[in-house]
Amino acid sequence: MSDNQTKRFHRLISDGRIVFKAAAYTQSEDGEHPEHITFRLDFSSSDSVAVFGVWRGMSPGDSIENMLLWDFYVADMKAVEPFAHDGLLTLPMLKESPAQKCSYAELGKVLYTKMAA
Repeated sequence: MSDNQTKRFHRLISDGRIVFKAAAYTQSEDGEHPEHITFRLDFSSSDSVAVFGVWRGMSPGDSIENMLLWDFYVADMKAVEPFAHDGLLTLPMLKESPAQKCSYAELGKVLYTKMAA
């Protein structure tokens, strides 16, 4: 990603147009059933794009800094709103929504495309 694109994302984040939510399989207290992961969203905010990060690390040696253990989902806030209940979006709801799943390596391109739309 170029410096101009990076600066654009920093501006968009500081303007409140992008919201980032993160969760981990370990938060579900049941690695076999990560559907217990939830994201709380404020649909009344001015955020237009949401990036959901899900860390899949389950072993004691897994590092949160290992970007290969992250899944990212990028979506328009209005597109995921119908899938949420009372401002909560579970991982299965997110997977059913039109959110685009991507890796860390793909995140910049997906976010750039979503923001350009």
